[in-house]
Amino acid sequence: MVDKILYLCTNYGGHQNEKRLLAHLENIRMSTYVREVGIVLVDTSAYILERRARNQPENDIVPMKLHSTALQKILYLYNMYSGHSNESKMKGSISALDFVPYQRNNTGETVLITNEDYMRVLQGAS
Repeated sequence: MVDKILYLCTNYGGHQNEKRLLAHLENIRMSTYVREVGIVLVDTSAYILERRARNQPENDIVPMKLHSTALQKILYLYNMYSGHSNESKMKGSISALDFVPYQRNNTGETVLITNEDYMRVLQGAS
């Protein structure tokens, strides 16, 4: 997913108000995937296609979009670190983001929020 985000930043960023980039980032859907080293986020569409090709069930795949605060964090990192050689600083910064699935009470929709923002909300609520 980091490479996909970098691709979108490289190809759709650099415009006024970053509306094009933001529109593409808002359309990303990610799902959790359990690996030996931990849980990672993968592109939902690709994950579903992989499961279908292996004749595996898909009903446990939850497509999630990025919360607006997570989108703003990615745009911030893009503005800070884009343009460096091989986008290594931006790639490292995006890779370091830690996301948490959060189910909205009003809609039941599950979105991805940064762990940092999630913890801040929990601390403020208690």
